[in-house]
Amino acid sequence: VSLAQSLITVSGAIVASGNTSTLTLTAKDSSGNNLTSGGLTVLFGRSGGTSTGNFSAITDNNNGTYTATFTGLVAGTATSITSTIGGLFVTSALPTETVTPGSLSLSQTLITVSSATISATTSTNILLTAKDSAGNQLSAGGLTVSFSNAGGTSTGSFSAVVDNNNGTYSSVFTGIASGTATIIHATVSSAAVTSTLPTIQVVPGASTAANSTITVSSATATAGANVTLTLTARDAANNPISSGGLSVVFNHTSGISSGTIGATTDNGNGTYTTTFSATTAGSATTIGATIGGTSVSSTLPTITVSPAGVSLAQSSIGVSSGSVQSGSTVTLTLQAKDSFSNNLTSGGLTVLFARSGGVSSGTFS
Repeated sequence: VSLAQSLITVSGAIVASGNTSTLTLTAKDSSGNNLTSGGLTVLFGRSGGTSTGNFSAITDNNNGTYTATFTGLVAGTATSITSTIGGLFVTSALPTETVTPGSLSLSQTLITVSSATISATTSTNILLTAKDSAGNQLSAGGLTVSFSNAGGTSTGSFSAVVDNNNGTYSSVFTGIASGTATIIHATVSSAAVTSTLPTIQVVPGASTAANSTITVSSATATAGANVTLTLTARDAANNPISSGGLSVVFNHTSGISSGTIGATTDNGNGTYTTTFSATTAGSATTIGATIGGTSVSSTLPTITVSPAGVSLAQSSIGVSSGSVQSGSTVTLTLQAKDSFSNNLTSGGLTVLFARSGGVSSGTFS
């Protein structure tokens, strides 16, 4: 056998990962004649390049040829196929094998997100990297990819999928509802990717006066009673804020009903409370608030104050005239009031008129 004349050939110079190419060593003598019997100790190998693969056991065909299969593994640049005979390298021109990515593998295909935590109304990039069973990234586009989310209470929207024509597919996830982490799923031609899936948690964004809401513990109150006012801070996506720190001031406007508003309590959970102490009875007053000086513009609640129980100290007696001729009449009127000087608006009291002092006298109806 001649190492310089013996020849290595491959059935295909390009092989997809997971596929095979047949390697053949044809033993020759120094004149280039094919040897016609077997018995040599032959091994195949590779050198150079980044493509890799596995070699099967060698078959001695007993006719001067020796064969094995090369199964592509890692895709990359061309690797030279080498062979030894009795431990000595064949020195003729060597063929090469270039491994290319194989068929898509749903278990190896990878989904990644640029950020696992985002605020509502902000976005993060999602990337699907299509891989074959050996983990090689596919180098071309053309797949039908769709993203979705499930599990957890965070929600968001996905932009249209962009095929980057290099084996990757991207989309943008924009947070909507805040909550627990949601799992990002993807399908390729309707088949689900089964590798480890990433998650995205949406947290509340910055508070907005437009979406923050005010509630009252009661829409009606008698003078002297207290009503709890609550502001719930919300972000632009209407998510309630979960922490404190805002400068909140309550107020009331319009209507005749009025009262005093106490200092604001920051509850440290995105809600702020105070007490409205009713005083003046009348038409409903609107309860408002400002956040950092900006007025809350959502639908505002109202409180209507009604009179409290009668107060002897505040109730008043009036006469139609301070003097009257004997035999004529004067109208006496008692205006019942509560302790805040609100006129009572209904009857039912047991009222008697009387006189005291002086010498003038008369009869009461």
